[in-house]
Amino acid sequence: MITYQHTFQEEYKRLNAQQQQAVDTIEGPVMVLAGPGTGKTQILALRICNILMQTDAQPNNILCLTFTDQGAVEMRKRLIAFMGADAYKVHVFTYHAFAKKIIQENPDHFNNYLLEPLSDIERISVIREIIDGFEFGHILHRIKADAKYFDRKNFENLYQTMKKEGWRSEDLKAAMDKDLADKLALDPDYSYKTDRNGKKGDPNPKYFTLEKRYIKAKAALDTYDDYIHKLEKLNRFDYADMINWSIEALETNENIRLDYQEQYLYLLADEFQDSSGTQIDILNLLAKDVEQPNLFVVGDDDQSIYRFQGASMENLAVFNTVYNPKLIVLLNNYRSSTPIVEASKQLIASNQSRLTRTMQLDKNFIASGPHKDLDTEPEVLEFNNIIAEETYLYETIVKLRDEGKPLHEVAVLFPQHKIASELIKVLTKENIPVQVKRKVDLLKVPYINNILNILELINKLHKGDYAVDHLIPELLNLPRFNVDFTEVYKIGKYLSAHKDENWTDILMSKEKLSEITNNTETPLHAIQEHLSNWVSYVTSKTTQTVFQHIIEEGGFIDQALLANDNYWKLEMLNTLFDYIKDESVAKPDFSIDDLNTQIQIMSENDLSLDFVDVIGDSDGVQFVSCHGSKGMQFDQVFMIGCIDNNWKVKASQSGFKLPPMGKVVNINGDSDEEEKRRLWYVAMTRARKQLTFTYSIEDTESQKELTPASYIAELNDRCEIKTTQIKLPKEVITAYQEKRMTLPKLKSEHWIDEQIIRSRLENYVMNVTHVNKYLSCPITFYFEVILRVSSARTSNMGYGNAIHFALEKYIRQQYEAGPNSLGIDLLIKLYNEGLIKYSSHFTKREFEDYLKHGKQTLEKYYNQYNKEWLQPKAMHFEKKIDNVVINGVPFSGYVDRIDVHDTHVEVFDYKTGSQNYKKVKPPIEGDTESGTQWRQIIAYALLIEASPEFSKPMNKGYLDFTEGKEDKPLTRKGISPERTDLDQVAAEIRSVYDKITALEFHNGCQKDRCRWCRFVQT
Repeated sequence: MITYQHTFQEEYKRLNAQQQQAVDTIEGPVMVLAGPGTGKTQILALRICNILMQTDAQPNNILCLTFTDQGAVEMRKRLIAFMGADAYKVHVFTYHAFAKKIIQENPDHFNNYLLEPLSDIERISVIREIIDGFEFGHILHRIKADAKYFDRKNFENLYQTMKKEGWRSEDLKAAMDKDLADKLALDPDYSYKTDRNGKKGDPNPKYFTLEKRYIKAKAALDTYDDYIHKLEKLNRFDYADMINWSIEALETNENIRLDYQEQYLYLLADEFQDSSGTQIDILNLLAKDVEQPNLFVVGDDDQSIYRFQGASMENLAVFNTVYNPKLIVLLNNYRSSTPIVEASKQLIASNQSRLTRTMQLDKNFIASGPHKDLDTEPEVLEFNNIIAEETYLYETIVKLRDEGKPLHEVAVLFPQHKIASELIKVLTKENIPVQVKRKVDLLKVPYINNILNILELINKLHKGDYAVDHLIPELLNLPRFNVDFTEVYKIGKYLSAHKDENWTDILMSKEKLSEITNNTETPLHAIQEHLSNWVSYVTSKTTQTVFQHIIEEGGFIDQALLANDNYWKLEMLNTLFDYIKDESVAKPDFSIDDLNTQIQIMSENDLSLDFVDVIGDSDGVQFVSCHGSKGMQFDQVFMIGCIDNNWKVKASQSGFKLPPMGKVVNINGDSDEEEKRRLWYVAMTRARKQLTFTYSIEDTESQKELTPASYIAELNDRCEIKTTQIKLPKEVITAYQEKRMTLPKLKSEHWIDEQIIRSRLENYVMNVTHVNKYLSCPITFYFEVILRVSSARTSNMGYGNAIHFALEKYIRQQYEAGPNSLGIDLLIKLYNEGLIKYSSHFTKREFEDYLKHGKQTLEKYYNQYNKEWLQPKAMHFEKKIDNVVINGVPFSGYVDRIDVHDTHVEVFDYKTGSQNYKKVKPPIEGDTESGTQWRQIIAYALLIEASPEFSKPMNKGYLDFTEGKEDKPLTRKGISPERTDLDQVAAEIRSVYDKITALEFHNGCQKDRCRWCRFVQT
């Protein structure tokens, strides 16, 4: 007989009436709405036990489908606790695992079962091939190299969503047309109500914006069949195809369907609200033609937070309509205190898309667990700035530790990991235990990135490509060789006088290296020897062996072993090595070139090489994202960073707009805003005893004003939770700031002899580019200006140079030729010459695209501005102003164009891009990226004021943007310098000059994307 009957009875007695009803109702369709803390996993497991006890069904007659792998693991664990080894006989699968089972068990039906799964790299290549096929002028064609594949992820999401939901292109297009018609006819927001802006009933601009987005989406849908064809040609299948194939088998092969229906007498589905359309189709097919299918689903419409994975808010409502199930609502929350339960109910009540509205259900949850009588209300805390908010959290966690509270019962939740990153660093540094589990992209870890750069370098050198100076710094930073950067400076100084040579030429020539360094045995010579060997290995050894030589001989293994986080560095190293080994198995002739191509594609397309990084231990404070917290519970929860910027729904114009695709019922009000509220609801219901929300009213770095998330106001209004302003003593905040200040610093091995730096600065003349570069990051200034280390050429740089070249040559010739216009053809001809001049910046396709794009750009620019080019009294082009002193500082600069009038001059600076408002306005204190272009114009005014060559003042400077929105005129930002502006920039010039001459380069900007800060941290 059943050996777990006693265990079942003991657990069954603990259930409330609704839970017992869910466990006992084993026949026919049943839908259970289970809110937070209501014990859904428990009733699923006990129901399976009850089925086996009350019927003749065997464990393999029960199919339990879960939304995630973790859900399947948790269900199996719960069953093992009740049933022991018999739990392994119950069929618990994710939907994908079950689809795979159907395919494997029916090889005769699936004549394409030998297809290989499509890899991420292959998917990217296929989509890029589709994008490459767009002709110039196609609505989805993008010209700039860094934006060309901007929509790649959007295509991938579109294709995957169509497959997950079972949608067809023609159905989506028809739904778009219907949505536009409905909005114009029924929605007052999309038609004018009066004659003020247009005739009554006419579309307003909001309608045309939506229409334009739908036009782009239709163009994307037109590529879907091509995508499917390319996969078939490659003999590959998509991950989502497995479910669609299993659906096809169940629909078209009655024998297959009947076999599974005969086997699976009882069907259960967890997290039903998050299941996609095709996943639900599998359940429907397994229940097809069964008069009263034993179909049991559990879900909660208020916890649907995975819409981006294809989930539909209609799932539960559709199930109720189709199956007319026994409906059971679990109302007893055994997790949280009454104040937390009541606050969460009030918050989620603002959502319109709820079954309480469409089905008139009672979801009035009641706190029923051991903490129900706690009277600690949720609290909202406001801080002056982010530093103060972090300080409070740090001090609170320290206090909890000192009081002996179990820190693993304390959770810090956040919508994005970056919000908690600094606090985690400080706690770790102060030996306060924390646990953070998150995926890390190895391609963005400096330690791994350094290895990948070396692989790219040797591959390019092997192919004869010596334009690799931008990769040299990582070579110089190899941990094994301890390079003296004084030798680096000597090479930089040599190259500044020999423009026809580069770093690679020197490092690949032992004789030249010895001549410049006046030495035959330096660390650079050792690097040169290893580099030559590695390049030779490319043809004589396997990719795995080359990689092993680099990590051993380059000192990367030693570096990992000696690091404080040696375990994780070794794990990261092994993860990368395993990836190379796996690729070598899949492709026996896998080369260094193949590896570099894959890494490049992955980097360009935000495709990660994931490594699960677990910081700290399970006994520490738990740092978890709000999404990741689902299924967890803690005594005390802090929801931090509760500001509008972190939680507001950001309008995205990049993704392809899809129309409403309701199947049976139409749930009004569903929106991104409501999904954010559901995520907030999920996060706050993780708390058992205490719940705290924190936010700041000012960004510490930019000093911008911040506003609390809208849900804070809802808590204040609906739940009468008042906000408390927290003022911390200045000395407490200062002490925390000292712990927080972990700026990247130059290490001793990067620092060259101070006397050499001073000699470099003896005749130093500053310019505004140097001012901006130093203010942005002193370490970057050190490497790029003092050491003169090169950077790679890009297509954007080449395009900018070609535009400058064309405008300078053309306007000069037109001005000299007199009032007769030279015409647009000459301008285009000069641009083409400029593009050829800088052709080394482009690939062949980029060159062809920029030929066409530049023509369009210059035609628009010419038509808008050509008549004004004959107006000035005189014009200067590419004018160098030097031999001037500003505030005691030697200063110089190149100005694109200066127009001289009778009483004043005007300056023009060409910008081959569109306007960035943060850069064209005066700088914001603490934000080093703001005000850079504004400062440039003010610096030109100071140059003209200080130059004896100009007797007239500069009354205006123009930032002349050659790019803009397609349907709007180009932007020309005029800046009229005030005396206070001139004094401000003059003071900045003096301050920066003093710091440079005092050799203050050691502290970096601490920005993740800063190349040189990452370099010194490696």
